[in-house]
Amino acid sequence: MANVPHVAIVATTKRINYSELFKATEAIIYQIRNHVTQHWDKNVYYGLTAEIKAYENISSVPYGSWLVTIDEEIDTNSYGYHYVLEKNESFAPKGTPYARLKYDKIWTLILSHEVTELLINPYLQNFRYAEIGGKKVRLVVEPSDPAQFKDFGYLVNGVLVSDFTTPNYYDLVWTPNTRYSWTGQISKPLELLENGYFSFQYLDRLDVWFQMWKVRGQIVTKNVTDLASNNKGTTTILIFIIILIIYYWYGRKQK
Repeated sequence: MANVPHVAIVATTKRINYSELFKATEAIIYQIRNHVTQHWDKNVYYGLTAEIKAYENISSVPYGSWLVTIDEEIDTNSYGYHYVLEKNESFAPKGTPYARLKYDKIWTLILSHEVTELLINPYLQNFRYAEIGGKKVRLVVEPSDPAQFKDFGYLVNGVLVSDFTTPNYYDLVWTPNTRYSWTGQISKPLELLENGYFSFQYLDRLDVWFQMWKVRGQIVTKNVTDLASNNKGTTTILIFIIILIIYYWYGRKQK
């Protein structure tokens, strides 16, 4: 099949051996093929057609792959992010989707989270429209974020993976017998589980970015535009927001 993306997963940290990486990758492939694509249409979200494979090192990755690395340290104060290459690299040209993760005890959950979102929103330009407080908004499509905390993950062949929302998560009204997340822990549109979040803009304020969180049982809305003020362009700002949120989640988790 022409133009099928190829996702290459590499662990550069020595704390993950290839056998462990292969097992986790196979579990994520199963999750994508058997769970995610039940709800997210791969004819619309073409990243879901991707071939996914674990590699022992970056030098063996085919050129042009959507590379996902699990590193001992990464170049931000975060535990993971995905973005689009801003310049040509040895493994892929400028404009190619790419993800990096920092090693953690629950690295398989983080990997599942990032791969799912990389496939559904590879260029950070997919949005869904909804209403918050009676106002029309657009939300960044990042299906793993609303239920991202480790307590809400589930096992695939003994591997911990991330829960994810379905497209119905963005519905304007609740309907019975509707699945809003794979595990069913999210039970209505735009619900957030503890430490979950989503990023959005009001349609009449597209120059401003907000995040809605659930923290200690309370819903909190944050204006993050100032935090991203030194970044230019929608994609760059979204990358910044994703890095910020993942840092907050994992930093708070470990305290």
